[in-house]
Amino acid sequence: MQIKGTKLPAIRTSSDLRDHYYEISALCHENDEPVFITVDGHGADLVVLSGDAYQKLADAAELAQVLEESLPALEKHTPGEDALNHLLQEIERLKNNDAPKVL
Repeated sequence: MQIKGTKLPAIRTSSDLRDHYYEISALCHENDEPVFITVDGHGADLVVLSGDAYQKLADAAELAQVLEESLPALEKHTPGEDALNHLLQEIERLKNNDAPKVL
């Protein structure tokens, strides 16, 4: 049963990955979502993403780290304006893709 407005994750077997690599690759690129690869039908052994989808996750993780590192300065309000400016500069840098690429 699928809940309206939600997508079920794509799940494929390891033999599908071997035998239908290009199909799975196209699925990852077209849907911009991961494909879970199982071995012998048990759990997710691997999660396959397109390079672009992985980069988005890496960028989001970096942004979360910047926010987490900036939080103490923002909470202390020591010089809050400087901390806020630094945070905004980091966010802008990430938005402009000035961050080093993982791939």
